[in-house]
Amino acid sequence: MLWYILALGSAIFSTLAALTEKKTLIKVHAMEFSCALAIVNFMFTLPFLFLADFNIPLFVLAVMYASSIIATIAFLFIAKAVRHLDISLVSPLLNLNPAILATLAYFVLGERITHSQIAGILMIMAGAYIVEINWQKHSILDPIKAMFSSRHTRYILLSCLLYAISSICDKLVLNYVTPFTYLLIIQFFIAINFIILINLFYGGFKDISFGFRHAGKAIFLVAFFTITYRFLQAWAVSLTLVSLVIPIKRLSTLFSTLAAGKLFHEKGTKRKAIACIIMLIGAYLIIA
Repeated sequence: MLWYILALGSAIFSTLAALTEKKTLIKVHAMEFSCALAIVNFMFTLPFLFLADFNIPLFVLAVMYASSIIATIAFLFIAKAVRHLDISLVSPLLNLNPAILATLAYFVLGERITHSQIAGILMIMAGAYIVEINWQKHSILDPIKAMFSSRHTRYILLSCLLYAISSICDKLVLNYVTPFTYLLIIQFFIAINFIILINLFYGGFKDISFGFRHAGKAIFLVAFFTITYRFLQAWAVSLTLVSLVIPIKRLSTLFSTLAAGKLFHEKGTKRKAIACIIMLIGAYLIIA
């Protein structure tokens, strides 16, 4: 039962990270937050220097950097969505990721899609549809139009696609490097990417300083919650099947949806929670 406690703990810390991120993004912009958080996340991985193996083939390093660029853009899109949308809307839609990943794995890696996975993908699509339902509108296409008409909702969809591509890259990379080496290098690359972006398109180190001044404690807290839930998830996976751990960890999307109604007074959280449950069942069918 230890794996179950660890997986549930991972879900709780993931929820805390999401809620703290939402509260923090009220104070600072998405780029300021993302860049500062990426730097802190890298700082938290520095102890892995003693466990990392840097004897890495050049092509693997190139794939890791490409994956880091994809993950950087995806993370920024999620931060923008969380800043401007209800977290009870963002959290359920993040469950689209397993459906997109399974579809990409079929076309890119040639992996077989089973009947249960097809059912899971359909359930996730149904859940996403319910999330966007507006009872005052009666057209069957309105939820679909709403999903694609909002710029920030499109950010979520695109980030799910990017994270799916990044996951495929990571699957290749982890055949050659240890998880400690991977985490250290990928977090370093992501931090560098954000520093480059904020200097090219924003105020540079002035904006980074602003982020730390106005939300430094919260950013460190989000980083702590993030590293903790990832560690607990990895520990749980080491004790049992990943297909058992991930559905429990993904309960964080349900916890975040329910908590958002209380903390941020968001509307429609019961409907969104039902949609989230449907999507979680779908995600389980995909990875089980």
